[in-house]
This record gives sequence, C-alpha cells and structure tokens, in this order.
Amino acid sequence: MKKFLLIVIVIIISSSPLQAKDQIVNLIQKCTGGKHEQPNGPFAVIVFCEGALGNYIALYYKEIMRNPLSPKYPKWMLGNRVWEDSEWGSDVTGFVWGSAGDNLYVATSNIYGEGGLFDVDLKSRKASKMYPLSGKDNLGYTIEIVDLDRESKTIEILKKTYNDTERSWREERTIITIQ
Repeated sequence: MKKFLLIVIVIIISSSPLQAKDQIVNLIQKCTGGKHEQPNGPFAVIVFCEGALGNYIALYYKEIMRNPLSPKYPKWMLGNRVWEDSEWGSDVTGFVWGSAGDNLYVATSNIYGEGGLFDVDLKSRKASKMYPLSGKDNLGYTIEIVDLDRESKTIEILKKTYNDTERSWREERTIITIQ
C-alpha cells in the first residue's frame, strides 16, 4: 500500500502545472515544431522549424472567446487572435512562459533575427528587447535562455559569439531581472 501511495504522489507531483511553467523550450539542440500550450492560460506558441534558416514562432489565443472584450486581454479579439512579429519571432533559440502567465520571454539569434532576449507582454500585446540594449552586432551570435529563477525574478542567458578569425565561440553569461 505504501508503494502504491508513493507512486501516486510522484505522478501527481511530476504532472504539476508549476513544473510545466518552469520548462524552458530550447530550440537550439532540437526544434520541436507545432503547438506549445501555455500552462493554465489561454495562449499557445506555434513553432515553425525551418532547418538551416532558423526557427520561427507565432502566438495565438487558443481558447474560445466567449467575451471578446475580456478585461484581462483586451488587445485580443475574434478576428485578431494570432500575433507574429519578425523582431521577436525570427530565428528563435528558445522561450519560457512568465510566472503570472502574462509574459513570454523569447531568445533569438542575430543570424536571421534580431539577436536578443525579448519580453513579449500578452496583455498590452507589445514586445520589448531586454538584452542587448544596444544596436546590432556585426558578429554572428545566439542568445540562449539557460535558467529562469521565479523566486529572484531573474533569467540567466548565454550569449555565444562566433569569432570568424579564430574559428571559435566566445561565451558570456548574463543575469537579467524580469517582472
């Protein structure tokens, strides 16, 4: 009986939505195309794997809009439920949902994309670049989300820059505060 109870507890804990919220979707190692639903929320990300041309994403409101003038998400309407933007949706290396469910943090490469970490605000339907804050680098680089710490409200990213002359990668870790 104790073994059965322990197995049931392990199954309940492993299927907890809190664990799913912390999951970083890494598209660098292997692109998993298709729908990636927001845990406990009305949104989903569609991932398009384009091989050597990079990975691309779009957001959409996946639930039925019984009240299209919802006070929580007033920028999402029946005829306008998909959001795609080349600034944060091109050459995506990974993404993770924010704690409250109102943000999506997206990392991109600068080869076919902007190269940065973006805060995609689902309520206002606006995105802002969190890193790097300066202009585009001439060197090819990727930004990868390494860790999300919900307690300290930080995201750790890894910037990999390729040095063509030395034919090697330089790695730089940065911790960024989020909302």
